[in-house]
Amino acid sequence: MDIEQAIDRVIELLEEPTSDSSVTSVRIHSNIKQAQDLAREHLGLTEPMGDLVEQGIAEALRGLVFRSGLEAYLARHPQSRPTLADVAFALAEQDRDPLTELGRAVFQRAAEQIVADRPDASPDDVIIWVHAQEALRRETRAA
Repeated sequence: MDIEQAIDRVIELLEEPTSDSSVTSVRIHSNIKQAQDLAREHLGLTEPMGDLVEQGIAEALRGLVFRSGLEAYLARHPQSRPTLADVAFALAEQDRDPLTELGRAVFQRAAEQIVADRPDASPDDVIIWVHAQEALRRETRAA
């Protein structure tokens, strides 16, 4: 079974409305159990622990399927992978960062500059770099 077949099968299993159940032994950390007890007592939690565990596993599997599917797609279409600057710009747009008005090119230059010193730079590093550069520009103009 290749990765795409595995992804399809996991999705099928997650979408089945009902199926047999099986008994498993799951150890729950005491702090999680205490949090569940408090949520039941004070926050209106009604789902049993087993349902919560099942929902958590299903959500983790959905996330894994999504990431695996995306990686499989990008392996076939590497030109579709967003650049560090693209991701940084998209995150800044989501946060309604006013520096997005400077345009994607500013984020591209910032990504190139920061990667020269830190090859493992994150999108947040790029955003911070854009802010730092813009603050420096404003300070230089004011002087």
